[in-house]
Amino acid sequence: MPIYTPFKKAVAVATFSATSINAQGSASVFTFSSHNIGTASADRKVVIAASTTGGSSDATGITGITVGGVSAAKAIDIFGGGSAVVHAELWYLNNVTSGTTADIIVTWNSGRFGCNIGTWAVTGGASGVSDTATADGSGTLSTTIDCPAGGVVIVNRTCDVSQNVHNAQDFTGVDNDGASAADGQRGAGGGPAYTQFGSKEFATAQDDLTVSIDPSGTINGQSMALFSIAPA
Repeated sequence: MPIYTPFKKAVAVATFSATSINAQGSASVFTFSSHNIGTASADRKVVIAASTTGGSSDATGITGITVGGVSAAKAIDIFGGGSAVVHAELWYLNNVTSGTTADIIVTWNSGRFGCNIGTWAVTGGASGVSDTATADGSGTLSTTIDCPAGGVVIVNRTCDVSQNVHNAQDFTGVDNDGASAADGQRGAGGGPAYTQFGSKEFATAQDDLTVSIDPSGTINGQSMALFSIAPA
């Protein structure tokens, strides 16, 4: 009798690695030394969420991110917020096959007071971007995104909290992975930006998946960037 190997569907798996804060003032280049990029694997994709406040247009966003000296690609960015400008961006680098830490360098178009990053290690994912979405404003953020079966959605939500207290809130549609500062702290190590990171893997295809989050406390504006990754 012939032996049949059961068919195994391809799936992408996202594991949140770490968040880091660099609150140096009036800088355009922020270095995050020996940042955790997750467990090494032959097909690891490193996803980087990077955020800040300020700037006068979308052109004042990130000009480049390197991971261990290798240039990453931009998946999606959003310049918006409300009464304050908030940049939220998602970048990725394919085939990071070795190492559990790396120096991550984020370069902005002009000087900023602080930069937040968070990273995920994604395995089993396709090399590109499946779908993207954004939302911004001072109230509830909500948008929709498509995700193929076996894929994953990754979210960067950032708000300008200035001197105010802000507590983490739960995402709807994806899981909470972490935040740039603990509840009750303002911004990033004294800076004005506060970031929450989220992701979720989906066994079945998601058409117009709603992802939303409500602000907590006083904020001056917020932006949310999302993208989905198909299975390889």
